[in-house]
Order: sequence, then C-alpha cells, then structure tokens
Amino acid sequence: PDEGGETPLACNREIALKIPNDLREKFRRLGIKYRRNVSNSLGLGWKEIFQVETRQEVEDECIKNNIAFQWIEDNLILEWNGPALCQHPSNGDEVWFNHGYFFNEFSYSSDFLKIIESEDDFPFLTFFGDGSVISKNEYMLIHQAYETSKIEFKWKKGDVLIIDNYLLSHARNPFQGERKIIVSIF
Repeated sequence: PDEGGETPLACNREIALKIPNDLREKFRRLGIKYRRNVSNSLGLGWKEIFQVETRQEVEDECIKNNIAFQWIEDNLILEWNGPALCQHPSNGDEVWFNHGYFFNEFSYSSDFLKIIESEDDFPFLTFFGDGSVISKNEYMLIHQAYETSKIEFKWKKGDVLIIDNYLLSHARNPFQGERKIIVSIF
C-alpha cells in the first residue's frame, strides 16, 4: 500500500513467557470463554458462518462442538470455552494460542465503543473460562507481552511469508491506498 499495511508478527512462545506468572497461571487454570454475537447487521450472518440453510443445522453443529447457543429473533449468541495456552504439536513448547486479547472489549476502538449500548452489541467478547471479566489491567499486561514480542516489516511486491500459526500471531496495520495479499491456509 501507499502507506502502512504492515503485518505485525509476534512469537507466541515469547508472549506466554512475558505474561506475568500469576496471570499466566490463571489463564492456564481457567482458559478462555468466547462470546460471538452473530447478526446480519454486523458482519457475516449465521448462514454464511456455518454454511447452512436452517437453524436446526446450526444447532446440530453447535451441539456437536460443545458450543452454547441462544437465538434472539434472527440473531444468534454463541459461547464456547477453550484453552489459553497449548503445547506446540511438534516441539511441545507452551504457546499463547487464543483470541482472548484480540476479541476483548478493550481492543475495540473508541469510535466503535460509542455505538455500543450493551454487551449484546459487541460482535466478539472474551472472558476467563469461568465467565469472569478479564480486567483492563490484565488486558494491558497481555498487550505489553504482544508489543514487546512484535516485529513489523514493509511488504514488497513478490514477498512470500510462511508462518506456523501456533508459533506466530499475526495482524494487519491500517493502510492507505491499495493492498493485496493472497493468503493460503494449510
């Protein structure tokens, strides 16, 4: 792009080590609870997300994958739990592997927060696995771990980047102008 658009990368091993021991242990013990509010007015609707046509198909998939669901008219609230840390499948290293930081209420922009009337208006939220709130202070400790583990680079035409998703978190900086990145996940 003309300006910005870098892909920040952060080592998930480093992030796990840089989160203070007591907080890391709390996440290890409780895990992460995710809440997704699926609405046709914000983001993809449930038919697109689940690639199905009926509510029953959604419910069957949720039950199969231990996802709690609640219909509110045509909107869908999903909740599920997962680990905050996991062992890398090849080398056994403990890595920070979750979306507890990126989907947390403190990650949203101040402009977006101005339109939020209730918790049900957030497209994504994260909590500790027992449903308790990840405090602003705890969020900032995770933020610091990401920031001090992060590298950024300017993309050039023809660049190729291959990452191990367990080992590296990745994001996208805001940009001006055209930006085209082709992604393949395997």
